[in-house]
Amino acid sequence: MTDAEKIYLTPDVATLVAMAREGEWLNADACAFLLSMLTPKGKINRRGFQERVAVRTSFPKPLHLGGEKKWKRSEVMT
Repeated sequence: MTDAEKIYLTPDVATLVAMAREGEWLNADACAFLLSMLTPKGKINRRGFQERVAVRTSFPKPLHLGGEKKWKRSEVMT
C-alpha cells in the first residue's frame, strides 16, 4: 500500500468508518469513504464525491435532513 492509498485513522475518520458500517443514512463523507474516494494525501474526498458522483442521474437521490444531504446506505452500495 502506497502513502496515497493509506487512510489515517483520526477520530473523525473512525467516526466515519462507524457510520459507514452501521448507519442507515450516510453523509457525503461516509459515502466517499465507502466508495474509496481519497485525496492524494489519503484523506476522504468529500468534494470529489459531491462534484462527480452525487450529481450523476444514475446515483440515488439524497434525503435532505437538517440542511444536510443523506444517502440511504443500501442504495449507495448497489
